[in-house]
Amino acid sequence: MASKPDFVMLVVSALVGCNQSTVEHLSLAAALRLPVFAVITKTDCCDLARIPKVIGDLTALTQSTDLPSDLAAVVQTEDECLSAAYHMACGAMMPIFTVSNVTGQNLNLLTRFLSMLPCTVATKARELSLREPAEFQIDKCYRLDGVGKVVSGILTSGTISPGTTLALGPSFSGGYTKVLVKSIQRSHTPCQLVRTGQSVAVCIVLDDEGFRIRRGMVLTDIASPLNSCLVFEAVLRILCDVKVITKGLQGTVHCGYICQTAVVTDVDSQVSLFLSSERYPVVLASESSLGCDTYFL
Repeated sequence: MASKPDFVMLVVSALVGCNQSTVEHLSLAAALRLPVFAVITKTDCCDLARIPKVIGDLTALTQSTDLPSDLAAVVQTEDECLSAAYHMACGAMMPIFTVSNVTGQNLNLLTRFLSMLPCTVATKARELSLREPAEFQIDKCYRLDGVGKVVSGILTSGTISPGTTLALGPSFSGGYTKVLVKSIQRSHTPCQLVRTGQSVAVCIVLDDEGFRIRRGMVLTDIASPLNSCLVFEAVLRILCDVKVITKGLQGTVHCGYICQTAVVTDVDSQVSLFLSSERYPVVLASESSLGCDTYFL
């Protein structure tokens, strides 16, 4: 899954139809409150009566989620693409496309629709984000001969330019170290300024050369509060029929580029039955308490 997705494209094979993976992906999209559009592929491999059945099954599945199942509609003309893109971005519609990569059926409608998708972040919100302290989430790290240490990822707030001093962390002990931004490249092209939402590669010089960089760390403004934690409160949304959530239950936390196992340390004692699609408060702890020193931001 992308680190900060704007939309979800649900791909369903006309031959296979809706299966358990379809249910799971729809549930995830609903939990993340992301607009969804569906693409039914391989329409050339089945008879015409099969397509309406798949569309009906797909629409029926959305009824168990917060997705707009009552406004699911098949896009058949280019004029409908603009309306579909606008209403889907508002969360008021789930467009459905029936395509074939062999015959090219309706691929023009799909590409037209994708080109019309609006930016999900308002202009004013983007401008406000540019004024916030810089925060760069690290996806990958490299050491290149003749260049030095390079980290790649996405800038979630603020701006970064070469010569900026930032804080890198949290480390395996929860601390941060100073780094100097040596150079920046975007799409293999040097650039002098990175804005919110852009993915780039940053060459850095560390004060502490022995500092270990890992995926999920951040580069942040040196003046920002440099916090990290091992325990945090969260609200879980149940995506399947789980009857009991108890202390000691383990799961994987995905937050931006962070991917870390966490353990449930406390639950609401008043809840006796956990229902699908409902939300429940819990307390989670990093597995550092079990000997793995990994901190959350």
